[in-house]
Amino acid sequence: MTQRAMHFAGSVAGRAGGAPGGAASSKPKPKSKTKAMSSLAAMSQTSSATASSSKPMSISSYAASVPQQFRTKNKLGVLKMIVDKLRERHMERINEPLSFDEILKAINYSDMSPNMRDFLQIAVRDNPKIACKDGGKFAYKPLYNLKTSQKLLSLLKRKEEDGLPAVLLSDIRESMPKWEKAMKHLNENVVTFTRPDKQVVVFHNDAECRLPIGAEYQQLWRGSSVEGLSDHDIETYLNNAGISTMKGNLKPAVAAGGRRKGKDKNRRGARAKTLNVHLEESLLKDYSQPQQSGGK
Repeated sequence: MTQRAMHFAGSVAGRAGGAPGGAASSKPKPKSKTKAMSSLAAMSQTSSATASSSKPMSISSYAASVPQQFRTKNKLGVLKMIVDKLRERHMERINEPLSFDEILKAINYSDMSPNMRDFLQIAVRDNPKIACKDGGKFAYKPLYNLKTSQKLLSLLKRKEEDGLPAVLLSDIRESMPKWEKAMKHLNENVVTFTRPDKQVVVFHNDAECRLPIGAEYQQLWRGSSVEGLSDHDIETYLNNAGISTMKGNLKPAVAAGGRRKGKDKNRRGARAKTLNVHLEESLLKDYSQPQQSGGK
């Protein structure tokens, strides 16, 4: 106990044993002083035990304890709370859908204006991440229906076979409960790649394509850079090395302007139209050829 607390306990004990009229007794009773000090010590121990045993409150518990008048009135903010709650139930494998009023009760948000209620009903019904079940109830609608690691592997194989883009890890995270456990279970059957925008992409790592390649061939492949070389330069280099190239009927390259040189004149002549065909030929003169004057 600090010196200040002991002084306070002494003053309390002195007042408790004082004479009538508020005069403090010159000789306080020892029992009263001891009792006051014991009470303060017990209070100090109780407060310290409470502080040590208290645990940090979770976000959901904090949100439930905050009065509704202090919460957000933003429409999109409330809609996000609804989507997050339905996603949380999906991740906990709670597949029972909820009605609109049950959703509001789950997020502890029921005090709203009629306009706010109408907006939320329409927004929940039209939200792409929320599925409307029979009976007007709602549940979370994941992008992929993934419940096991085998379903995730089948999805990646189908994407690879159909030539479709790979799957984003963020989509797997929002669609599959315990996705981390599934990714660890697949192990070498998947491979990830981080794009420049920091998005992680998941591919199927086909075992049939894992061919052992010697270090010499890998070094040759990585050392043969064709960056900045045209097809003609590559063909010339291969011919000089005694390697024949494939011949075929290749279409001529189109110029940067989108036109092939040397054919514009022929096209203009083919597209030319003969005008004034209703007039007699004797009335027409051809001025396309230069006229020679008779005096020269």
